[in-house]
Amino acid sequence: MKIIISLLFISIIFDSPKFILSFQKEGNSIAARNCTSITEGDSYLDVVVVFDTSKGTDALGFNGQKGNVITIMSALKIGQGKKKQISRIAFITAATEAKIISDLNAYNSTEDAIRDLMAIQYTSNTGESIDIGKALKAAGRVIETSGRGETFRKVILLYSSATDYDCSHESESFFATTDESPCRTAANLKNKGISIITAALQYKDSIYNPPQKGIASPCFAVAAKNLTKDFVDMFTYVNCFCQPAFSQYFNTNTCFKAGECLYLENTPTGYTMAQKVANLANGTLVDIRDQTKQSFIIEIAKNSFPVFIGLNQIGNNGTWKWDTGYPFDDSFNKFYDGEEKKVGMCAMLNSDNLWYATECSPYLNPKSYVYQTNACDAGNFCPGD
Repeated sequence: MKIIISLLFISIIFDSPKFILSFQKEGNSIAARNCTSITEGDSYLDVVVVFDTSKGTDALGFNGQKGNVITIMSALKIGQGKKKQISRIAFITAATEAKIISDLNAYNSTEDAIRDLMAIQYTSNTGESIDIGKALKAAGRVIETSGRGETFRKVILLYSSATDYDCSHESESFFATTDESPCRTAANLKNKGISIITAALQYKDSIYNPPQKGIASPCFAVAAKNLTKDFVDMFTYVNCFCQPAFSQYFNTNTCFKAGECLYLENTPTGYTMAQKVANLANGTLVDIRDQTKQSFIIEIAKNSFPVFIGLNQIGNNGTWKWDTGYPFDDSFNKFYDGEEKKVGMCAMLNSDNLWYATECSPYLNPKSYVYQTNACDAGNFCPGD
């Protein structure tokens, strides 16, 4: 009999330019900073692992789940600390009922977690099948009672031998309070800032085709053959986020998430003063090096045009350059006819998708503006207040 175990991994919610996610699809073209991989820095996640100990698996399959989690933990730095760049982990077993083995305050090191994990017995909590709704709710309680602050992303990793759920018929736009559907339970978690990742752990070589709209968030349903690498990639994306009020580019068609955060300031000011405000946020006025990013900025600023962008000739004797340090060239040039040839100027973006020269002044011709900062990730720790 062919057994397929689904791995549901629910997460509350770029320095290396060569880092590309294995589940990223072809077609992404945005010129933007990448998220720093958790292999190039330390993640700071709260991870709750739910093991399937139902009769849908067996003792050997359960051991396989434990081995897989040990592999995942090797990519994390496990410990304790409310404001430290460190990840924490908790364990639950689930069958007909869910049993909390440990919470997020339990382990001071990866070795502590592995020792406790290896001691968990398959027979300690078994039943005919896994109740995913109860499992998710138990994990949610662990996060609620022992999770850290908002800037520490929460992750529920749920192994399940149950069939994937097709959630296309259920709305995820509101909180469910009485419905016991696993789709609605997952929706409640996502509405609290949780994204859902599913991966099929297959015992035989068969094709995994997850539902188009299942428990998983967009781009977070993965094939078993890429499981280990995909977990590194997905943890990287979960651990890559923007502070409230900032916008982060995430293309669900190409499965690319940018490691930079954009902010629209609607209070008009002069160009050079806008640069100073951006610097106060450890950022710069935005660069635009391809149409994908320009379209994203146009959507953000659609009610505030024109807006200053980070292209100017300040200190460059008539040569245009980006405040982010990138050179300007004709590989992406949206200047209106004749505007690029003006000397001693700065640039603004208008609603016609074109750039125009404007004064480089702290007070003349004030405009709204868009600036960018690096996203919080493994290379840019954001401990919160």
